[in-house]
Parts: sequence; C-alpha cells; structure tokens
Amino acid sequence: MKTRTCSRTLKGRRAETLCSLVAEELERMIIRGELQAGDRINESALAQMLSISRGPIREACRSLEKSNLVRVVTNRGVFVREMSVAQAAEIYDVRAHLFGLAGRLAASRISLRDVAELRAMVAEMQEAKDIDAYYPLNVAFHARLVELSGNNRVAELYTGLSKELHLFRRRGLLFRGDSMALSNQEHVRIIEALRDHSCELSERTMTDHILAGKSETDGEGERRRSPSFGNRHDYSQGERVKIKEIRASIHTSTISVPLLERKVQGYGREEQKEFVFCEVETASGLTGLAITGHFLARSVVDALKLYVFPVVRDMDVRDIEAIHQKIWAKLNPRAMTGVISSALSCLDIAMWDIQGKAANRSVAGLLGNARTSVPAYVTYGFPQYDREQLAEAAKLQVSKGFSALKLVVAVD
Repeated sequence: MKTRTCSRTLKGRRAETLCSLVAEELERMIIRGELQAGDRINESALAQMLSISRGPIREACRSLEKSNLVRVVTNRGVFVREMSVAQAAEIYDVRAHLFGLAGRLAASRISLRDVAELRAMVAEMQEAKDIDAYYPLNVAFHARLVELSGNNRVAELYTGLSKELHLFRRRGLLFRGDSMALSNQEHVRIIEALRDHSCELSERTMTDHILAGKSETDGEGERRRSPSFGNRHDYSQGERVKIKEIRASIHTSTISVPLLERKVQGYGREEQKEFVFCEVETASGLTGLAITGHFLARSVVDALKLYVFPVVRDMDVRDIEAIHQKIWAKLNPRAMTGVISSALSCLDIAMWDIQGKAANRSVAGLLGNARTSVPAYVTYGFPQYDREQLAEAAKLQVSKGFSALKLVVAVD
C-alpha cells in the first residue's frame, strides 16, 4: 500500500515539474514575442513541439490563467490575455513604486561585485541589435535589480506584475526607434545611484524608469523620455543643481612608449603615469566624473579639495561661466597655466557630466547637436627619439587615423 502511495506521489511530482517547465516555456514565448496578445495557444502543436502529451500543457495554461497571462474561453481554447491601456497603466503605477522600493533597499546593501555584474548586463544590452535580443536581457536586468533588494516579498509581487505586462513592455520599447538606447541609458544612471549607496536617488531613479516605460505605451514616451520631462532634476522646474562635495584622488596607469627598445634618459617601453580622478556631487545626488593629466597631480588634488571647493560650494553646476570667473578672480587672477587651471579643467568636465545626466543628453546635445565629433590633433614625440624614430612615430599616428599632428620636440 505504501509503495503505491509513494509511486503516485512521485508521478504527481513529475507531472508538477513538467507543468512548471511548460509554463516557463510559454512565458518565454510571450517574452520573446512569439506569442502576441490575443493569440490562441495551439495545444496540439505545442505538445508536438515539446514532445509531450497535452495534459501538462492544459495544467500549465491553468497556472498561467491564475497569473493573468492567459484567459480560457469555454469551447474555444486558451488565448494570450489582451489588456487595455487603462488596465496596464494601473499595473505600471504599482510596479513602478515596487521597483523604487527595491532600489531603496538594494542601495543599502549592494556590493562592488554586484555593481560589476549589473554593468556587464548593461554592456550586453548595448550590443543587442533589435527588440528580440534586447527585451529578454532587459527582463533579466530588472529581475536582478529587484533580487538585490533582499526582500523576497517585494520580488514576488514585482515578478507577478511584470509577467502581466510583458506585451505592453515590448510595445513600449518598440514605440520609438531610440527607446532601447534611452532605456539602457537609464539603466546606467540606476547603477550609478546604487553604486553611490544613495537610497533616495536609487528609489527615485528606478521609479521614474518604470513610469517612462508606462508612458511609452500610451504615446507619451517621447515626452517622458525627452530631456525635459519625467526627470526629478529637470532644469525647467527651477531646481538648483548645487555643488555639495568634491572628491579627488590620484591613480596610476601603465602607458606604453612606442619605438623604445630600451631605457633612454630614464624612459623605457612602459612607464607609470599618475592621473587625477575627480568626483563632483550635487545636493540632489547626481555625481559628475572627470580625469586630468599627470601634471603636478598631488598639487591638483589638494587644489580641488582645499581651494576650489570652498569657492564653488553651493554654486549651480549650470552656471559654468560664473564658476570660472569666480575661480579665476579668487585663485588665479593672472590666468596662468598650472595647478589651478588643471583643477578647473577637471571640475569643468565633471560639471558637464552632471548636466548631461540631469538632462539625459550627451554633451553634444547640450551644445546644440550641430555635430557629434570635433576635429582634434594628436601630440606625439619624446625627447628620447632620434630623427628616424620621430618619423616612424608620425607614420604610426597617421595609421591610427589622425590627419593633424603636433610635434613637441625637434631633433638636430
């Protein structure tokens, strides 16, 4: 008797597992767009494709009906659920705030390894050529963000709501040709907020991200994801983007010196060069990043922290000309090149970075989009080169695509 009971239990578990696998496959087909809203699920064709009987498929469809992914119509079959814009909007609102809560929780516990993992996922999405490649990666990225909250109940609720919205989410990303790129730019800002352990900014950024997706489905996407809409740092709202803190540090990078086979006057094939890494943080949580060269690196760090920051504290990063004038007047009235000008260069780059993030635009876009590239020349040559090596160095730069060269040394 016990043997028969055990056998029935094992069969039941196998059937349950198979049903779950079929349900997962149907969900994947909806995610990939192979099943669209209103499509009838052909049990016979699906059974043949999966090499199983129709029983587990029926059970899987009942399970998906409970999740509001499909609807069962008596005497007609099972159909992928159709949802009105109004119904989707209600779910989006709830999902947005759940996603924001997950961001707030994740920001307090995320690790550098987690940040690296998320960046790798964003890089993979960046390589996606179309919606079919991008969307599953996007789903996985969102799921991982919610998982990092460490709250199983939030993850469970979010997953259930997300499943109902698969078809609308695909539609949102298809609404405009650049929606995938804009969506991934928002992913980058989410990672930055999490990396900085900013709970408030993470919550706000992740909530806005979902609401931007909502607006894509109702035709408001261009307005929502445009630079002047749907961003809590929107310049048009009159909010000041005040400088709260400046951090600066020295880092070392190995550079390769071409054409030198041995050390000449202290220079070899590889040299260690210092550079300054600068972070400018605003009161609203945005952070701008910049680097500057090795010239008196330690003095530049001190200048940024001890002299420049007290001058520009609480100034608006958009008032770049006013910031320049104030620094020149107080710290470098003779406008000499050197430590202060290097520190100002670093600050300037970081402020433009903040403006771009706040407005969701590239620097080229902030400057009017007349062009996306600028002409540049390359400076080349070392005092250690002889005449033949200088000529080879010039040819090397031309082979890299440079058409304008600047020679800093001459050889008799």
